[in-house]
Amino acid sequence: GVAASNIAHEMGCFEKIDFVDDGNESTPTGEKVIGKIKDLAEINSEYSNIVVAIDSPDIRLNLLTKIQEETSYRIVTLFSPKAVHVEANSTIAASTLVPAGTRVKCGEVFDRKRWT
Repeated sequence: GVAASNIAHEMGCFEKIDFVDDGNESTPTGEKVIGKIKDLAEINSEYSNIVVAIDSPDIRLNLLTKIQEETSYRIVTLFSPKAVHVEANSTIAASTLVPAGTRVKCGEVFDRKRWT
């Protein structure tokens, strides 16, 4: 979540950046957690965008599928304005974090299974 928060702040296009977490009441940087994963549908009226920043690719993919099927969140990609270069014909999947210094090569698929 910390990397996602940092990139979201760098992008400067979100009104608020909050977290849900089943295991913690605050983030490692001290930001308050507003609920648990089970609360996502309930707080959907307050938020239009969502990023799933869970380390496990299987859990992340399952949660993204559930969010798509059961909520109206728009699943977004967080793309640092300090990313080095993204070449033509590359693919960056939804809910992927693209941090500063990243280079995505031509034809490469950059997705949530490869990057957290």
